[in-house]
This record gives sequence, C-alpha cells and structure tokens, in this order.
Amino acid sequence: MKFTVGDKVLLTQTGEEGIITGELGGGMYEVTVRSISFPAYEDQLEHPYLKWFLEQRKAKKRLISGDELPVEKKAPAAARLPSGVYLSFLPEFKPDILEDVVERFKIYLLNELSETIRFSYEAIDAQGQSLFQHSGSLQPFGNLYLHFFSLEAASMQPRFHWQLEAGEGKDTEAAKGVLRIRPAKLFAHIQELLQNNQPAFNYLLADHLKPAPVATIADKIPGLQLAPAAGSPVNPLLPPPRYELDLHIEQLTAKHKGMSPAEILKLQLETLEYFLHLAVMHHQERMVIIHGMGKGKLRAEVHRVLKETPEVSTFKNEWEGRYGYGATVVYFRL
Repeated sequence: MKFTVGDKVLLTQTGEEGIITGELGGGMYEVTVRSISFPAYEDQLEHPYLKWFLEQRKAKKRLISGDELPVEKKAPAAARLPSGVYLSFLPEFKPDILEDVVERFKIYLLNELSETIRFSYEAIDAQGQSLFQHSGSLQPFGNLYLHFFSLEAASMQPRFHWQLEAGEGKDTEAAKGVLRIRPAKLFAHIQELLQNNQPAFNYLLADHLKPAPVATIADKIPGLQLAPAAGSPVNPLLPPPRYELDLHIEQLTAKHKGMSPAEILKLQLETLEYFLHLAVMHHQERMVIIHGMGKGKLRAEVHRVLKETPEVSTFKNEWEGRYGYGATVVYFRL
C-alpha cells in the first residue's frame, strides 16, 4: 500500500498538501486539507518529499542580478458557481475474494451555494427509530461529514429528514423534505460509481433558498381589507385606532437598547404603515403622527410613506403649540 493513515501527501492536480485521515478501499483515501476532508484516488496523490527538497534547494540558491527570470503569474482560480445543497453518499469498500464489496456509506452535507446555510438533519430507520440527528450551520462551498451506516441498514430504506434556511442576516423560506432511497436504486448507484470510477453519488436537496414571503398589513390586522368598499361598516374585530401616533422608539418597544439605526427606522415605518391602514379601516378623518425634530430623517421617511398611501388626502407639518414642528397632521379621503 502506497500510503497509510497519518502520511502527508501532495495533491497532484492542485499542488496542495494534506494528510491521509482514512483508507476507503478500492485505491481510495480520505484526505484532509485545511480541516476539509474529501475522497481521493491513489493516482491523484504523491509524497511531498521531492517538492520539499526542490524548495529547499531553490531557497539556498543565490540569485544573481540580471539573471533572474520573470515569474509566471499564477492563473486565478475559476469562480465556483452556486449549484445547490446536496446530501452525498460515499461508499466504503472491503476486500473480498472476487471483488471489493460495499461495507458501509459515509454521508456528507455539501453546501454548493455562495451563502451560509443553517440546517437540521435526522436519519430514521424503517422502524421509526432515530439513527442520527444534527443541526448547525455550514459555510459557502463547504462540506460536513454527518455519519455512516452499514449496507444492511441502507437496504432497509432509512429516511433522511432535512431542513435548510439561510444563515444570519437573511430571511428565507425554510426548504425541507424527506429522502428515501429504495434498495434497487441504491445498488444501481453503486454499479454506476464502479463503472464511471466515481467516489460518491449525490442527491440535490435544494438548488436555492427562496426569500420568505413578505408580511402584509392584512397579515398583521385580523379582518383587514386593504380596499374597503365606500360606506362599508367598521369590522368590530379590528384593534382600536390611534388618533395620535408617537413614533419615538421608546414608545414602541422597551427592547430598543442595542438596536441599530436601521432596525429602529424599520420598526418605526412598519408601525406607521400598520396604523395608517388601521385608520382607513376605521374611517378616521385625521391623525397626528409625532416624529420629533432630530436630523429630519424620520420626518422625511414619514412624508414619503404618506405620499405613497392613496388613502391619504393631504398632510401638513406646521407649527403646533403642543408639538412644535415635531408632528405631521394627516387627513384621509372619506
């Protein structure tokens, strides 16, 4: 055997150095490079000693001015295109009298997207017993070894439950499902791997993550219709209206400490839109919106929302004895 576990190796295709962390059989090894493990064939690996020797000689060689040749620029690596999130099955072989046979499968989660994902995963056997479960996050274009199971267990049609979401900072709709591989399909995969000299077979879980549906005002107010008929009665299930709406953040939430300016403004505008539409449903004639003076950012955003609300007839920001210039009076179309 050319390599053993613990040997340092050189990947012939990329020039990277790694360590043998497992023997997979059939001339294949598990190689770890910078904490990432993956399978590789024996003919894709070399001992790095010749490279080290040449590097030492090059370091000792004295360069003479004028004799140094221009260094060839290394071609930039091709950008990887996002393709999805996969569940990968890597068979491990054991020697037999006639040929190598599959002993077990190692399962990996592959994130071939350009964004971090959060995941939950559970393998359940035919009797409904949990074989393995795990949840966490996975970086862009990263892979994670989950667990292994025997060929016998695989032939009993285990079910692989999975759920995917985007990482922190993105609001996406959860993608989830259940993967079940029938025995006939499983053995067909094994034969295909042997014929094509491939290390593993993959199942696509999701090719992308969908943005979460945007919550509308109708979702926030029970019984709200955004376009009420003229003269329609007020829905008695609606929350009470606000004739005076104070948008100062301390009036909206007690948990405002630590919020960023963008988060504060978002909450203020969402509150404004909520009570504007609630006022329309209650057939209000007018409303006072208190936004304060400050640098004028909130006032400008309030006026922008009012201009984009068709139910608003007019509004004015004039001196009021009680509010100064820190409030805008809104008049609705009746």
